[in-house]
Formats: sequence, structure tokens, C-alpha cells
Amino acid sequence: MLEVQGVTKIYNDVPVVNDISFRIKRGVIYGILGPNGAGKTTLLSMITGLLNPDKGKVLLEGLESYLPEYKRKIGFVSDVINLYDYLTGREYIHFVASLRDVPRKEQELEIERLSKIFQLEHQLDKFIKTYSKGMRQKTAIISALVHQPELLVLDEPFSGLDPIGLKEMKDYLIEYAKRGNSIVFSTHILEIVEKMCEHLMIIHSGRKIVEGNVNQLKSDLKLGDSTDLEHIFYKMISS
Repeated sequence: MLEVQGVTKIYNDVPVVNDISFRIKRGVIYGILGPNGAGKTTLLSMITGLLNPDKGKVLLEGLESYLPEYKRKIGFVSDVINLYDYLTGREYIHFVASLRDVPRKEQELEIERLSKIFQLEHQLDKFIKTYSKGMRQKTAIISALVHQPELLVLDEPFSGLDPIGLKEMKDYLIEYAKRGNSIVFSTHILEIVEKMCEHLMIIHSGRKIVEGNVNQLKSDLKLGDSTDLEHIFYKMISS
């Protein structure tokens, strides 16, 4: 479904992302891990088409990332949530859905359905300026889901969520992938990646260090079955 082919992004003669390749099939949740400054956000920005690679390409079902047809198939939530303070949550989601050409009736049905799932229905008609960080996060994610994209790209999607909101988000994303959609996200919460992701990649200093599922990584690294992802992560970025 998604093919990332040798993408490189260079700033001031320094490769921030350096020759990274991977593939994601339909229905897969794929996690990207790395320390601060590893290049995760730059990589996700190229996957969404917000940045063009200096080398390589990104394809979604054969469509290149710079094409409008590509962008119609994806939903994206940035690690920096900038919403319009003087719109209500409902107005903001309607605005984003209209940009995606979602018919008004479908907008209303999806907003009602998703707001109940994320327990935001009683806050939708309040100004966003009154929202907590977690409520802003939920609003951004609903707006990314309202057109039911085939590929959902999330940069630190669990930031600001309380334990209840975190469980709601995890449960929904797992169910969303089971419907044949794909999800790629970055996070610093290793436990979530270990529980949710079929496949993951660790990057460091702009390069892919390792890729696979947790059991494969344990086998490849000759680690015991009791080893968790935290152990693997620190071993790989410190070696």
C-alpha cells in the first residue's frame, strides 16, 4: 500500500533523513521510534506530502506523494496542534471535512459517531480556546478521520491524553486498521508500540537502524523472550 523508497532530506548540507526505505501493507499499524532529533517528524512530513524528498520517493498505491490524489487518501495529525481558538470543535471539524469534499450529511454522521467514541460530544459546541490539550488532540484526530482515509499518519498522537482517552484512542485505531486501513505513527511511549504495532522501525541520526516486529527483533538480536521493547530500543540507539 505505502512504499517509502530511499527518501533523503537535507538541511544546510546535513541529511536529517538519510536513505530510508520501508513498506506498509493494508491493515497494518506501523510504529516509528527514535530519540529526539532522529528525523521522525521530517520523515512523516515527507510521507504526508508536506515535504518533498531531496532523493527517493513516497508512493501510496502507486501515486506519488506530491499529487492531490495521494493527499485525498491520507489523514494527518501533526505533533503541534494548531486549531482555530474561536471556532467550536464542531465548526472546526466541519471546516476540515469541507476541504476534503465530504458531503454535509456524511460530515454530520461521522462527527456524531467519532465524538461519541472519543467522548467529546458534550464539548463540540464550545470554543476550542476553552479546550484542554487532550480535547484539542481528540478534535484534531477526529478531523483527520472524518473522511475515513486509507492511510492515517500521526505524529505523537497520544500526547495530552489521560488514561481513559488513551485507551479510547488505542482501541479505535486497532479497530480502524482491522477495517483494511493503514496507520503509521511516531511516539516516545514504547509500551504502546509494543502492544499496538505489527511492525516498527527504529531510526537514529536520520538513518534506519532496525525494522521488524518485536519477536523478530528479539530473535535477530539474540535476546531472550522476556526482553521488552524498551531494552531493544536502548540497545539499538546506544550501539
